[in-house]
Amino acid sequence: AGGTFKISPMVGQIDPCKHSLFLVRHGECEMNLHLGERVGGRASSSPLTTKGRDQAAQLGTYLERLFAERKISTQDVRFVSSTAVRAVDTARIAMKQMAVDEARLVSSPELEELDMGEFAGQPRAEIYNEERLREIARDVWHFKPPKGESQREVEERVMAYLGQVIDQHDTGVTIVVYHGLAIKCTLRHILGSRPEMSRKIETENCSISHVAHCRSSGWHVKSVAFDVLYSANVQ
Repeated sequence: AGGTFKISPMVGQIDPCKHSLFLVRHGECEMNLHLGERVGGRASSSPLTTKGRDQAAQLGTYLERLFAERKISTQDVRFVSSTAVRAVDTARIAMKQMAVDEARLVSSPELEELDMGEFAGQPRAEIYNEERLREIARDVWHFKPPKGESQREVEERVMAYLGQVIDQHDTGVTIVVYHGLAIKCTLRHILGSRPEMSRKIETENCSISHVAHCRSSGWHVKSVAFDVLYSANVQ
């Protein structure tokens, strides 16, 4: 995982008076390769591809250099992830690249991706027919597949967990490795935008959205879906 990184201000300044959270989407996994044909969802056992493992290593290199430039010890950075294999492995690979003990990673099912229930793994063209697309459009906030969950439910559980994280620490930096739609729901909540806007946010594999929390003023968005891998001049 080589590459030369130009540390970009796109991740936002790290305010020592706020708790910064870097919301990181996992690296490419096997399930991602079939999203054009099949409905995804949690697929919690889907492993990283070789490319995904390389992406995670590049993420670690980028973060290590970013924190060095900002004079923040990587040993002071906290790491959390969902319990999905692809998220855990992305975090561990990045931590290894940063010389951080992998045992420091805390994983929680509350950060898992939206549960697509009976839709998971089904042909996308069959599931998202015109009738169902109209149904979703009528109430995207509450729509949920059979035995699955809605965007609202994803947002509520993720924000509850992140609330616990910030309650434990007023300041510092936490790397949160989880999933595309879950990250979009997090950003939607912080921005207070309409529910249909969640899917308007594009999050590439290993992209970083930087948010911060202050006790007195609440949540702040520093940057959205900064593409770390695109910023690297790979040699």
